[in-house]
Amino acid sequence: MQHPIHLVWLAPVFLLLVLAQDATAVFGTAPMDAPWLERNCPVDTIVVMGAAQYDGRPSPALERRLEGALALYRAGCAERVLVTGGRREGDRFSEGEAGAAWLRSRGLPAHAVETEEESRTTVENLRNVAPRLEGVRAAIVTDDLHAHRTAAVASRLGLDVVMASVRVPFGRTSYAVREIGALLSYRLGVFR
Repeated sequence: MQHPIHLVWLAPVFLLLVLAQDATAVFGTAPMDAPWLERNCPVDTIVVMGAAQYDGRPSPALERRLEGALALYRAGCAERVLVTGGRREGDRFSEGEAGAAWLRSRGLPAHAVETEEESRTTVENLRNVAPRLEGVRAAIVTDDLHAHRTAAVASRLGLDVVMASVRVPFGRTSYAVREIGALLSYRLGVFR
């Protein structure tokens, strides 16, 4: 019979397997393309995950996500876009406001754009919009490296979603390391 102390040696092996699985999932998310549209559209709502804004101007990450949502809207995937994201201390605008203004400036009618303006994390983004997504199917637009974690949170919240990923063009390694760490924290029960 093995002594229980031998099981301690298995913990690092298990951790490495989990990290490898998460890394494969983070790097393995394919950006949306024409076949994605055919398989997944239409949906009831397009949800844009929040990202930084600078005094009302979307950051490159938020703009990348907004461009993806705009492409889906123009392709007829949904008639409503919901932009998430609150404000940091000292901000005059929320991420949701900045994103909605960006979309309206590119021709989306005001009635087609909604905001969620309180959230500051991925979990809060989805928790705060969950009541608006009850009984509907949504396409969540976020970065390809962020999609796996976002899908995991959406699944835990019982949301009916498909991931519409946009490719992160640079800084992929550091971004992926952050995502893998966040996924590990979720697995360990730190669901923030």
